[in-house]
Amino acid sequence: MYTLGIDIGSTTSKCAVIKDGKELVAHSLQTGGLGTGGPEEAMAQLWQSCGLTRQDMACAFVTGYGRKNYEGADGEISELTAHALGGRFVFPDLRTVIDIGGQDAKVIALSPSGKMVNFVMNDKCAA
Repeated sequence: MYTLGIDIGSTTSKCAVIKDGKELVAHSLQTGGLGTGGPEEAMAQLWQSCGLTRQDMACAFVTGYGRKNYEGADGEISELTAHALGGRFVFPDLRTVIDIGGQDAKVIALSPSGKMVNFVMNDKCAA
């Protein structure tokens, strides 16, 4: 079973295909986030790199600043939830996530079981 994840940020679009909830099959990163052709370009790059199509995906979820504007997903999750789940997927003992994005910066504290226990956000652009 393949799952598609899409992150549409304010400045960058990212996509990944996961097989059976364990194996990273393909990923792509494209400059250009919300309001640009970035999400579509990232998807095209992803499909070309892995030889799969959207129809091969059991489900697709979207997150990020532009998640409300993307209609090709089965559901959406918040950036905070995506960071916690994704971080723990890669680093099972992870306790802190730091995200420096195009619109804000976030620091997320996780419990030993991986649940978000606190977060802080700075909405000042670093540029």
